[in-house]
Amino acid sequence: MHSLGEGGRTKGDFNAIARDIFFASQPLYYLEGLGVSGLTFRPFAKVRLASSFIALHVDVGDAMRNESKNKRRKAVRYGKITPEVKKEVDRCM
Repeated sequence: MHSLGEGGRTKGDFNAIARDIFFASQPLYYLEGLGVSGLTFRPFAKVRLASSFIALHVDVGDAMRNESKNKRRKAVRYGKITPEVKKEVDRCM
């Protein structure tokens, strides 16, 4: 009657501590893609928030300004971004 409802099972439901550790290690958002805006011709990132279905469009033009033209094109086409740009996008979020 006074138990926490946490069975001693190894499979099945999370116990309270394991659930907190799991959700704390999950990312806050997922980068779904990079593109160029048709209106402003500036690069943007499509970002989905982890806890919902909402997708945000974040302007990353200033973050990619220091990259070469070739690297900017590869980032938009193939989603290959350098760690420096990734840090800058994280800072924008």
